[in-house]
Amino acid sequence: MSPEPVTAKPPVTEPAECLIILAPDWFRREDFLDWREGKRLEQWDQPACWNPEDRDAHYADVFLVFDRRRLELAALEPGNEHCWEGSDQQGLPDDLYEAIGKLLHERSLTYGVLWIKTS
Repeated sequence: MSPEPVTAKPPVTEPAECLIILAPDWFRREDFLDWREGKRLEQWDQPACWNPEDRDAHYADVFLVFDRRRLELAALEPGNEHCWEGSDQQGLPDDLYEAIGKLLHERSLTYGVLWIKTS
C-alpha cells in the first residue's frame, strides 16, 4: 500500500520594499562594527550579515527587516516620524537608527528589507 500524495499548499506572499543604503563610513565606526558582531550591551542577537567578525568590511553587507506599518495607524508627533521597528535594530547606534528612520520616512517606505552596503 502506497501513501496518499500530499498536496502542498502554495506559499503565502506579500509585497515588500527594499531600501539599499550605501554607507561605507558606517563600516568604519567601532559602535556599528560592534553592533554587527552582536557585542553591544543592549542587544541579544546580531543582524544578518556576511563575515560579522571581519572588521575590515570585506563582504560585510547587513540585512534587516523594517516595519513602520504600525505607525500608519497612529498620528505621528513631530519629531518621531523617524521611528521604525526592525528585526535587529536593538543596539544599533542611535544616530544611525534615526538616519535610517528619516530615509524610510522621506521615501514613504513602510515594510520591507534594509540592505546596508559597504560599496
